[in-house]
Amino acid sequence: MFREWKRLSLPTASYAIQPRIWTPDNLARVKDLDTQQRVLWKNREPCLTAMAWTESDLYLVDVRAALTAGALGEFLYRVSLFHADPDYAEHRSRRAHLVALTLDAPPAIAAFARSRRVRVLRFPLHTSESQESNSDAE
Repeated sequence: MFREWKRLSLPTASYAIQPRIWTPDNLARVKDLDTQQRVLWKNREPCLTAMAWTESDLYLVDVRAALTAGALGEFLYRVSLFHADPDYAEHRSRRAHLVALTLDAPPAIAAFARSRRVRVLRFPLHTSESQESNSDAE
């Protein structure tokens, strides 16, 4: 779903699939380790589904078959970790957008996501017109 969304929405944006994010405890543990050891540790950390960025904007993306309250909570937690992760400092000046791509989102969960500034997009997406009609419906 991410690649289709990116192709339709941000065809020229740079992107990363499953960027790992430091948790505060592990970041403190690895502060004195060399780069190779830090990479090994970071491979065990949580990740976002994907991220995409342009010169001025950053898109943090979560992809789920069904958007649930638990999945949304995990996504918001990982976003907060991302903002504190020193490995992504180059993205701090970009305007952040949170995007949840899903096949199904109950109306109450979609409304809660929107209240937390998460854009909910339902699949399938075919054109920019269908994207608008599928986004944030209900």
